Amino acid sequence: MNENIQKLLESTKYAPFKSGSDRNAMNLLLENAQRDLDTLITEGTLAGDVAQFTPILMPMVRRVYPTLIANELLGIQPMTMPTGFIYALTNQYLGTNNNNATPNANAVIIELSAVSSKVEGDTVFTTGKVLFVDGKKMLVGGVSPAIGAVIEGAITVVAKYTNEASFKYILKGYTGTYTTARWTTW
Repeated sequence: MNENIQKLLESTKYAPFKSGSDRNAMNLLLENAQRDLDTLITEGTLAGDVAQFTPILMPMVRRVYPTLIANELLGIQPMTMPTGFIYALTNQYLGTNNNNATPNANAVIIELSAVSSKVEGDTVFTTGKVLFVDGKKMLVGGVSPAIGAVIEGAITVVAKYTNEASFKYILKGYTGTYTTARWTTW
C-alpha cells in the first residue's frame, strides 16, 4: 500500500471510519484516485495543469466519502475499473405451499382504504389470488391492480408495492418464510 494512502487512512484530522468495510472501501477509492492521478500526469498533460490539483485530490476524497449519505442508505461497492459486475442479495417472497408467489405471477402488495373481508386463498380481481393479509395490506398474486381499483364494496386500492426486497418491511405481521437470497447482476 502506498505510504501516502496509509497516512490518509490513519490521520486523525478526518472523521473516523464506522467499520472495517468503510476503511477498505476508502482504501480502494484512494488507490483508484492515485492511479487516475498518475495517469493524468503521464498522459502528456502540462505539469502546471495538474500540479495545483494534486495536493488536494487525495485529502478531498478522504474527507468527503465518509460523510456521504449514500453510505447510510445504500450498499456502496467501489470498483477497481470503470466497468464491472455488481452483485446484490435481494429477498424474494415465495409464499406458502398452498399460495405460491413468484415474480412471474406478479406478486404485489396492495394497501386498501379499509380492512377487507378477503382471506388467504380468496380470488380477487377475477384472476388474482390473496396470498397473505396483514390488516389493510394484502399480498396478491396473478394480478397487478391499479390504484383506485375496487376490491369489494367501497374498499379501494390506495397504494401498490412491487419491490420484492421491501415486502418483509411492509408486511410486519408476516412470519412465514422468505427466500434468503437471490443473486442479481446489474
